[in-house]
Amino acid sequence: RGKVLVKLFDTLAAAGWSMAAAPNFGGVESRDDKGQVNSTVNWPVFVFYKEEADSKFTSEHLFFAVKDSNMPGKLCAAGPVGEMEQAMVEALKPFSSSVTSEKDEYDKDYDVVWRNTSITSGSQAMSLAKSYFPKGKTNVALLNCAYSFGWRAVAGPNFGGKGDSWPCVIFRKLKNLAEPAPELLFGSIKDSNVPGKFCFAGTSADTMTDVVCGALTKVPDNDGVKSKKDSYDDDFDAVARNVHITTGHANFSFKLPYFPRCDSMVTVLNALAAEGFQVVACPNFGGMKDSWPTFIFEKCSEVKPQMYLAIKDENWPGKVCLGGGGIEADPTLSAELLDTLQTLCGPSVVARQDDYDKSFALCFANTKVTSGHASFSMAKPYWPHGFVVEMILQVLFKHGWRAEGGPNFGDDGTSWPGMIFQKVGSDTNSL
Repeated sequence: RGKVLVKLFDTLAAAGWSMAAAPNFGGVESRDDKGQVNSTVNWPVFVFYKEEADSKFTSEHLFFAVKDSNMPGKLCAAGPVGEMEQAMVEALKPFSSSVTSEKDEYDKDYDVVWRNTSITSGSQAMSLAKSYFPKGKTNVALLNCAYSFGWRAVAGPNFGGKGDSWPCVIFRKLKNLAEPAPELLFGSIKDSNVPGKFCFAGTSADTMTDVVCGALTKVPDNDGVKSKKDSYDDDFDAVARNVHITTGHANFSFKLPYFPRCDSMVTVLNALAAEGFQVVACPNFGGMKDSWPTFIFEKCSEVKPQMYLAIKDENWPGKVCLGGGGIEADPTLSAELLDTLQTLCGPSVVARQDDYDKSFALCFANTKVTSGHASFSMAKPYWPHGFVVEMILQVLFKHGWRAEGGPNFGDDGTSWPGMIFQKVGSDTNSL
């Protein structure tokens, strides 16, 4: 409900709270008698930090929600759209000539709705193409349109349930509307595919794909990565092919399928950071069984060290894994996280790596970050424990790590929430 969310975000911003990331929790709710997934849950979470007095943003927010698994396809907007209403029609027409600004009786929760859009690949019935994979060039066009009116992406939550998936982007308004819009890079991972792909769209997509390929070839299992598009990639400018960003389908293995690999993730983030591209939001696309982690990057003058955290709660034992940014060199971070997790999750939590965690620098086992599968209970499965999530973030913030995005991995209903952090210096401000 876009208008409600915008009012909530505006109120929090006016009280000094700045949205930084929107990771997604969830997982399989139920399976049929053949073991097939028939229901999933999806819990969007919002991370706020106390805003600095000299923030470049006003308290105004704009909320975009993509309703592509719908007829007609829609891009719904809540907030002060203004003159952007017609500009967005023109921005999207090259990709869908029948786009109009038109609301119907289902759109009362939004201020403006662009109708007949095609933001993803759609259902792809009777096709080998992947369903609801984002169209990179289309997404770059709509983002550039919003940026030209002084809006900047700050988070990318995903709503849904029972198998639905509604990717969203949250923007904030600049105080200085004369500030030039940064160059954008849009990237989406298609790892539950043969071959694995990291698809890019944007002005520098070709160059950045070459940079990513060069960096990934030094990572185990990625020596065959190359820049190459095929007939399924027309909606992107360039594609890194044969990538292994996750554990893959993990057949004939006790590994969890499509769990993110920290070595691959951090390598991509560091390669793009070296070229000046920083993550600002991570919308998640997909449907009942698909999950397409996606990244919006902005070009900036300096990108500080980045770190990645992944949560493996749909597993026994539950785990919290971290890596990147040299966090293993921090002499007190691991001990403080362990103490926090033991206090909140129980004394059985241990700092321990096993054979499945080798790509991460720090791992904590026997954690309980969510309600788990919640069998024989009225509780909802995989609902995040607020105190646990908040205190993990608080400890990391104390050590200078601030969340900047929340990509979500998974496949076949499983969900692996995660967060990307940027080093901002030691601070004890509120979260």
